[in-house]
Amino acid sequence: MLLALLPVAGLGLGVTMGADPFQVLLHTPLGAACGLVAVALQAGGLLWSERLVGGVTR
Repeated sequence: MLLALLPVAGLGLGVTMGADPFQVLLHTPLGAACGLVAVALQAGGLLWSERLVGGVTR
């Protein structure tokens, strides 16, 4: 769960500091590329973590 919430916390921290991370992610080509890579890495990390935990709990 913690791995899934860290990106959301990072976006919240950016907003709290006065930056506009959503403007960058949604309205620039580099931001869109970073967002897509982040989603792919997040999904891979969650699957990997699930596999590691599943191996221990068997």
